[in-house]
Amino acid sequence: LIGQVHLKQDDINMFCDSAYFYSETNAVDAYGKVHIIKDGGTDIYSDFLKYNGNTKMAEFQKNIKLIDNNSTLTTELLYYDMANSIANYPNGGAIISKENTLTSEKGYYNPTSKTFSFKKNVVLTNPDYIINSDTMIYNSGTKTCFFIGPTNIKSKNNFIYCEYGWYNTELNTSLFKKNAYILSQKQKLKGDSIAYEKSKNIGKAFGNVSITDTAQHIIASGNYATYFEKEKKSIITNHALLKQYSDSDTLFLHADTICSLELPITKKRFKNDTATTQQLLLAYHKVCFYKQDL
Repeated sequence: LIGQVHLKQDDINMFCDSAYFYSETNAVDAYGKVHIIKDGGTDIYSDFLKYNGNTKMAEFQKNIKLIDNNSTLTTELLYYDMANSIANYPNGGAIISKENTLTSEKGYYNPTSKTFSFKKNVVLTNPDYIINSDTMIYNSGTKTCFFIGPTNIKSKNNFIYCEYGWYNTELNTSLFKKNAYILSQKQKLKGDSIAYEKSKNIGKAFGNVSITDTAQHIIASGNYATYFEKEKKSIITNHALLKQYSDSDTLFLHADTICSLELPITKKRFKNDTATTQQLLLAYHKVCFYKQDL
């Protein structure tokens, strides 16, 4: 078949420049400007296609572009199950949506559930952050990423690490587990699980929580903590314990609740105001502190 070829099977329309049609096996080899239109809003483009009409399995090669609603997948080799609307690419690919670009070495896509599964060197790039992960599952309908394996999330204000969790790219809410921590300029927040709202810059940690202040040489621990990133304020409760290290000794402080604040100090010097900050620690209820010389 040569010139403006158009083939149709059920809800599938196929266009190309030329094709070989094998009637005995019900198969097609399509060449040049291949375009598949599938009911439901899925378009697939490529330079070459091998299609089996009995199994409805398609193999696309070179300059592949799969467009589904607001997401576009590009790759060089794509296997697509037309009957179940399932795609996978074994040799690397990229998915581009309105604000996100995701690349990986291996990928799997189910348009019905709007679910992308990625494996090996997964990178999600957004104007506000970059996510590197071993395995990631992304639902384009809910705009939610699920992380499996070591994952790094870098932004202008902090660095987040976890080995399991999820992140909603639309609501900017997330939950991180398994060796999870949030690292900002001066503090490190750890816990069995950490919930983080990026729009509010608020982190909450649950179970085996610790907040480390490298500038003040302080470690505060407990079972529940809230960190307000903009206000540079931390609150830790439930078996709260604070340790402040020095060269010669360590100060231990127990209380029901421990709060850390960074407050500005204004000093007048030759008619000019110079602003500095100081760290303020507040302890509430059943306070006890000690060190060797006290």
